[in-house]
Amino acid sequence: MERKKFEEAKRGFNVELGSRFASFDLFGACDWLQFYAAIGPYYYKGECRRILGGKFRLKMDISRFLSLEGIVSRDDFFKTRAQIQIALKFPLGCNSCGERGERVLSQSVQRNEIIVVEEFCKWRWNF
Repeated sequence: MERKKFEEAKRGFNVELGSRFASFDLFGACDWLQFYAAIGPYYYKGECRRILGGKFRLKMDISRFLSLEGIVSRDDFFKTRAQIQIALKFPLGCNSCGERGERVLSQSVQRNEIIVVEEFCKWRWNF
């Protein structure tokens, strides 16, 4: 008999519905402080297991160069997870204080920084 240990990166997707709910203009700069909240489900599938859960995130943009974000997720496999991230941004391009629709269309895409991985064992025998 033979036992091998494997590690698998899962495939999946997430959907998010969010909105900016507050923004403050300080020091003559447009939207110096902005708040964004989003909620939605996610789904990951691998060889052995399927994971369905939900995620909530709250983001605070402090000027164009710094943001602070908190994320809480919940599913049956990983249980409740919380993370905080601080981002230092280097914007390339012009700074426009255009219409709200322009800002939504130019909003960056949220990407998962952590790859969902699961370890599992496979058995094989020759009898």
